[in-house]
Amino acid sequence: MLRGFASLVAGFFLLPLLMRIGLSAVLAIAPNLAGAPGPGPTETFLALNLGLAVLAAGLSGALTARLAPDPAFLWALLLAFFVFVGGLVFGLQQGGGMTPTWYLLAMPLATGLGIAGGGWLLLRRREGD
Repeated sequence: MLRGFASLVAGFFLLPLLMRIGLSAVLAIAPNLAGAPGPGPTETFLALNLGLAVLAAGLSGALTARLAPDPAFLWALLLAFFVFVGGLVFGLQQGGGMTPTWYLLAMPLATGLGIAGGGWLLLRRREGD
């Protein structure tokens, strides 16, 4: 049980770390993607952020499944659930600001699915060994 909680913590901390590293790397290469300073983020930036979130979430889900005891996919799903619900609550509280509502709702869905997908892919690969 302790190993399962440790896998949740590891996956939970890896997600924002990978997002920060990925976004910093992309903006260092192409600073124009963030758009000009203005009232809110550009749609290109939001789409890029969603794509990075899916990749980071997939790696976080894979790490969680790798570290978790059996049933490992259940622990990845648990992480996906926590991230989805937390992101949805945050998004609903932030509605009406400069960030579009569609993005605030799409981000938790994308990360939740990415985490579940990463855990599933890791376990499928492990079964193939």
